[in-house]
Amino acid sequence: MLAMPRLKLLTSRLLHQRSQVHLARSVTKLSVKEAFSNPHRDEVSIAGWIRHARHQKKVSFLHITDGMCHQRLQIVIPGNLLTKELTSTLTYGASIKAIGKIVDSPNPKQPVELVASEIKLIGPCDPNTYVFNPNNKGQDGEFQRQHLHMRSKRHEFAALLRLRAICKQAIHDYFQKNDYLQIDTPILTSNDCEGGGEVFQVNSAAKSSYFGDGKAAYLTVSGQLHLEACNAGKAFTLIV
Repeated sequence: MLAMPRLKLLTSRLLHQRSQVHLARSVTKLSVKEAFSNPHRDEVSIAGWIRHARHQKKVSFLHITDGMCHQRLQIVIPGNLLTKELTSTLTYGASIKAIGKIVDSPNPKQPVELVASEIKLIGPCDPNTYVFNPNNKGQDGEFQRQHLHMRSKRHEFAALLRLRAICKQAIHDYFQKNDYLQIDTPILTSNDCEGGGEVFQVNSAAKSSYFGDGKAAYLTVSGQLHLEACNAGKAFTLIV
């Protein structure tokens, strides 16, 4: 008769212990930018791409970035975490997640660094075949356009994306403050708007025409016609 209440008690204690372990291991996720601006001294988690790796016998130093700022955060990996297998994967271009504590750095060139208690490899990278290896020459704009999905990892293009985000936010703030309505006009249209520019036709392999109505479709050259058709009064669009 006492077996069922005792089983419930043991189950309750086990669930409580598991929750305490989970709470004790909970960490705050920060970006590299937040690591420099936030005086957070508890255990945190930061993810990014390795931009520099220096491995010594008893310690390794990594510089990582996540594209949120121009600064790189140094990750200090103590010797008790290092193995030959782990060290071999911590190469330029690899993506990792580091868990540890942010401390003041003894290096005057960097205010803080993260002393890792755990390192997790998210995505390995072979620096010998990595297209944006800094040792490879000829990485001009034309070369970067051939690798659109990866060029955001380039320092200069990441800076361009951050600048673009700031400019777009400033435009939004201005028009919102002045009671303008944002309308996302179509990117594909069957109209040539004002008829004065060269348009790029969009074809579909499955249909004779993109919209299936026999009419050609083009990439829009202006959102003005659609805004006027909406008759929204004070309206704007960032699609041009």
